[in-house]
Amino acid sequence: MTLGVLNRLQLWWRSPITRRERIRSACIGAVAGIWVGLLMCVLLTSEPVGLGELGIWALLGALVCAGLGALLPRVVGIILFPLSICGIGN
Repeated sequence: MTLGVLNRLQLWWRSPITRRERIRSACIGAVAGIWVGLLMCVLLTSEPVGLGELGIWALLGALVCAGLGALLPRVVGIILFPLSICGIGN
């Protein structure tokens, strides 16, 4: 990384958080939270579950991650962005 990129990253990290960033990170958190909820359901349940229960886990994961995205927009945006684009592509 060049020095200019690091300086821009420091400026971005230290700048005030805008409403647009909070909304964007909440959306990223909601989409990634679906995957997080489904993965948690698979990891925590030892027996087969129905689609209704999978849906509840996905919805709860989306709500929790969207809330975290609104509270901690930069951290959630960086960490959960790769999960939010899972399944998109060819």
